Amino acid sequence: MRTGAAHPLRRARRAVLLAALALHPVARAVRGAALPPGASPRLPRLGALGVDEGNVDRAWPAFIAELRRLGRAEGRDFELLRRRAEVDRPDRLPALAQELVAAQVDVIYAENGSPAAVAAARATATIPIVFFSSADPVGLGLVQSLARPGGNVTGGMGLGYETASKGLELLAEAVQQVRQVVFFVPPTDRRLPGVAGLEPRLRATAERMGVRLVFAEPASADALIERLPALKQERTDAAIVFDFPRYARDQARIAQACIAHRLPAYGYAAAGFLLHITQDREELARMAARQVDRILSGARPDELPVEQLMVLQLVLNLRTARALGLRVPASVVARASEVIE
Repeated sequence: MRTGAAHPLRRARRAVLLAALALHPVARAVRGAALPPGASPRLPRLGALGVDEGNVDRAWPAFIAELRRLGRAEGRDFELLRRRAEVDRPDRLPALAQELVAAQVDVIYAENGSPAAVAAARATATIPIVFFSSADPVGLGLVQSLARPGGNVTGGMGLGYETASKGLELLAEAVQQVRQVVFFVPPTDRRLPGVAGLEPRLRATAERMGVRLVFAEPASADALIERLPALKQERTDAAIVFDFPRYARDQARIAQACIAHRLPAYGYAAAGFLLHITQDREELARMAARQVDRILSGARPDELPVEQLMVLQLVLNLRTARALGLRVPASVVARASEVIE
């Protein structure tokens, strides 16, 4: 046998290894180009796409902190390109997604909900995309299934529409004798992916409960507050105020206005609303960060199942209940994970 000649099996294994390395983000960036002496390979580029939620955004710091815990620091291990649409311009998301594609990012993190994920998926079928808490990734066509995404998209999600339906049920149980509920949603958000799919689910839940669900579309927190005095004349018994970006920064002011008009409302309980159902947004962001880390390490998104956070938490504000003159049933209080006294 000749010495110094590579065995055919070893040559084949070496070829497979080289092919795998060529697929790694850093290897792709430098493949085919000689680096100047002393130069470093281009850092992997992480693109982030979402709507600007201002200082109420608790998920983004958790996402960055989890990447750091996994050994990835911005500037040292990856370059960050963050694109955010203004709170009243979610229609800009498709153009911002195209900017990230043109910048040749290695992965896109759709950081706050379905609209960003859909915009990214429409912009590229090849760059890996990790979504954060998409309400219905299968129904929206982002993935083929949660277990086998099948394309360039994966991520972390909560219970989506089930959270909203359960919130409506608990609101009616807490208030009692509810006949009509108004759901406030900005007109720019009502037609967005994810929100549009929420409406039929909520209507089906309300119909099953024997409750009339009315949609109102104030474009701002001020417009919502101006709408409140007329609701009693319209026989409205309760309201739902999700933290849509156009309402999120004024949650406390909206909650106090609802109390002043004796209107029990579902919304962020710590801001003063009666109750809300929540999932740990920080943990959802950490789930997405772990998916991003795996992809930057060479994993393919079609091989990464969509992770789900299955725990729902009820937060109940008894201080608000007293201000409204409500006696919340013990059955609701007993289910609360957190009670604000």
